[in-house]
Amino acid sequence: MKINLILLLTLITFNISSQSLFNKYEKGTLYLRNGVNLKGFIKITVDNKIKFKKTLEDKKQILTTKK
Repeated sequence: MKINLILLLTLITFNISSQSLFNKYEKGTLYLRNGVNLKGFIKITVDNKIKFKKTLEDKKQILTTKK
């Protein structure tokens, strides 16, 4: 029983730390289909949407693969 509990807690910890819920904006470049390159800060969400900011203080823009 102890081993099952320890295994469960370990798996939950790995699962939470691997999720992108806690990721932060990282510096990067977006290459859009129309040839425009956007340099700034990027964050990818769980549902594969991209949040983009030119600076960390700017308002976020949400982009998808269709845009």
